[in-house]
Amino acid sequence: MNLVLSSLFLALGLGLEAVATASLTGHLLFATAVLRLNAREGGIADAGRFALAALAPLTWCAVAVLAATHLSAGSGAPAVGAGIYLVLLLPLVPLLGREWRRLRRETARLTFPGTAR
Repeated sequence: MNLVLSSLFLALGLGLEAVATASLTGHLLFATAVLRLNAREGGIADAGRFALAALAPLTWCAVAVLAATHLSAGSGAPAVGAGIYLVLLLPLVPLLGREWRRLRRETARLTFPGTAR
């Protein structure tokens, strides 16, 4: 998939940004398929939805990079692009906070060999 999309985008003269997008798209499709298969085998009822939800933040970040790059192209200041990117990441903050708290709860219950509880 990566080779086909990258070759197509290069042949169309879309440049390296399009090739990188093609590569990321191929990796996301593969990761979605693997995660969906693992979730289904693990007994998760809606494995497809689970896989899409798990990979949505990665997709959002990639889109945010593209948007920040294009929106700041005329400014000539890298800080403008970085600022736009950080603003575009704000919708992910609640999700990251919930996930961080969940992981803290999960790891608090684990016991490791050689550690006292």
